[in-house]
Amino acid sequence: MENPKQYYSIREAVLRCRVNESTLRYWEKEFDEIAPRRNKKGTRFYSEEDLRVIELIYQLVKVEGMTLEGARKALANKNAVTDQAAILSRLKHVRAELESLIGALDDYGRNGATTVNVCPDSSLVHVREKNRPK
Repeated sequence: MENPKQYYSIREAVLRCRVNESTLRYWEKEFDEIAPRRNKKGTRFYSEEDLRVIELIYQLVKVEGMTLEGARKALANKNAVTDQAAILSRLKHVRAELESLIGALDDYGRNGATTVNVCPDSSLVHVREKNRPK
């Protein structure tokens, strides 16, 4: 198993985090949480933690539409934001699994074995054998 890199160049950071270099440099000035190491020539080297913070800022500002001030406040309460992101990710995964299960049940029902009713308000699935009375 390959060890992950300890530090990433600015080029690697912008590719991974989907922001351009000027935005990244600006965010460094705006957010104390982004603190890349620099060598004697001033070249930036970002740690894995720096990249996680950049990705979180990207999510807050670019995806959720927060202002920089809002993102700054959210980062002050980073654990809550991180927990919410983890919960949201897990819920999306569960939803995808449920939709897959509903699709499989629908396919199964089309083959004549059952009737599948999905209640969109509550996301409940009711399966009834065709040969059985209600």
